[in-house]
Amino acid sequence: MQRSNWRADASLGRPVGLPSCPRLIQETTTQEQKGGCEVIIAICGPAASGKGTLARMLAEKLNLPHYDFGLLFRAIAFLSSRQNLDHVQSLVENRRLKYQDSRIFLKWVELTGRLTSEEVGLVAAKVASENPGRIAELACTMVKHQNFICDGRTCGSEIYPDADLVFYITASQEERASRRIKEEEDRNHFKARESLDNQRTKIPTQAIVLDTTGKTKEECLEEMISHLRMHHRFVL
Repeated sequence: MQRSNWRADASLGRPVGLPSCPRLIQETTTQEQKGGCEVIIAICGPAASGKGTLARMLAEKLNLPHYDFGLLFRAIAFLSSRQNLDHVQSLVENRRLKYQDSRIFLKWVELTGRLTSEEVGLVAAKVASENPGRIAELACTMVKHQNFICDGRTCGSEIYPDADLVFYITASQEERASRRIKEEEDRNHFKARESLDNQRTKIPTQAIVLDTTGKTKEECLEEMISHLRMHHRFVL
């Protein structure tokens, strides 16, 4: 079988609003007392494992908003490297730094394209390793939904450890490098970022581990759907 492209598909990145979720989520008495159905699916794992692509595909499949915490961390860390975290906190609190439709805006200027390089990823990894708690708190402040799918290296271990379902997406280092690296400079940044990120990465005990090595994204998505069908909270 020919492997499909694991590169992110921009058309899959648009949150489509909160669903009424009558078919997706089994409501319980506790949830009804809380005022409705709430669900968080956290997808974590190392860089270029396919977690972002699968998160966007799953969000579209389930009609849930998607939050890319890797992008949120990059935005916060990159801006704090130029100013400081207090300044970035002010931008978040005043809604000058916003996450909208899987894109990052500073005031009215979109920053998304500037945040996706391996160089910025290395900067983000360094800053995040120094201030992981505060950056995570600021990133969570930018989440505007109760029901959503999120992806990020530590989404299921540190940010949302009590998520309804946690997937840990992995792949061989060789395959991850081939998906991400374009030039030798990128290779060096990727290796440096791996070294930093590996200090923070751990597989959550509650996670469902999915190895994407040698698989198409469609095959991996179907595996995730199969796990959702077995989960008592989801009706698919």
